[in-house]
Amino acid sequence: MKKVGVIFISLFISVYLNGHLVFAEQNFLEKFPQPYVTTQDVLFTLLSPRIDNFVKNNYNETEKNWDIIKVKSVKCNTKKLETWYEIDFLIQVFEEPTTDSYHYDSIKIKVGINDREGKADNKIELVNYKKNLSNIFLN
Repeated sequence: MKKVGVIFISLFISVYLNGHLVFAEQNFLEKFPQPYVTTQDVLFTLLSPRIDNFVKNNYNETEKNWDIIKVKSVKCNTKKLETWYEIDFLIQVFEEPTTDSYHYDSIKIKVGINDREGKADNKIELVNYKKNLSNIFLN
């Protein structure tokens, strides 16, 4: 009986002493997550000032708010040492910054034009600009 009592008391003490411990992970200060950036985001950031100028020029120097809706096509053209990309965008142009009134435009640009010696001058040229598209799925 004494043996059972000692085992019972030992078991009770071990459960009581270890039962209140919580085995949880330590809370370290988390670093802020890095923003998720895609190559498309980088491309749009680099092209935005020039596209802004093209939009502004097509609306008689009036500042317009716009947003790229989708990239319709990207083509790489190569002729001997000359290489460039043609990018066709669909953009949403807002009539006024405070209203929800907008329409769609299509813009095609040439990017990264190499000269005949193969040196890149990274120009961005406007190829085509279409205003007020009626059916954005056909254009």
